[in-house]
Amino acid sequence: MKLVLLRGGRADHECSDRDRCYEQQALAYLDDRMQDFISRQDTVFVTSAVVEGRPEPGVTAGPPGFVRVLDEKRLAWPASGAFRGTRDVELLFVGLFPEAVRLSVTGTASVSADGRVVVDVGEAAMESAKPMPRLLRRRTTGAA
Repeated sequence: MKLVLLRGGRADHECSDRDRCYEQQALAYLDDRMQDFISRQDTVFVTSAVVEGRPEPGVTAGPPGFVRVLDEKRLAWPASGAFRGTRDVELLFVGLFPEAVRLSVTGTASVSADGRVVVDVGEAAMESAKPMPRLLRRRTTGAA
């Protein structure tokens, strides 16, 4: 499978090695396209490491834009009772329509005094998720 690297909102080039592609497109901040994409999402998949080091997966949802971009290095959303302390996290935002894109953000999250989960972004990478809609279409209609 070939991945399409996205830079500055444009397809840069295709790449067949997933790890190398990711390294080439990873940024230490959220660029304008990433910020716009996050502002339209209603779901984020969150994986965090608890004290024992085991991953703790979860899904957080709300109205579009419930995850707020505070600046190019910080995100926030209302905290649920389950999130406590400071921990390493990976966030996955997936867009299927109108664009097939996934955005992965890693960083450190903590709960602020005003009751929000705040993530300090360590790395962010956006890539085409074109195989996903083809898979969905195949499952729902039987078409390739």
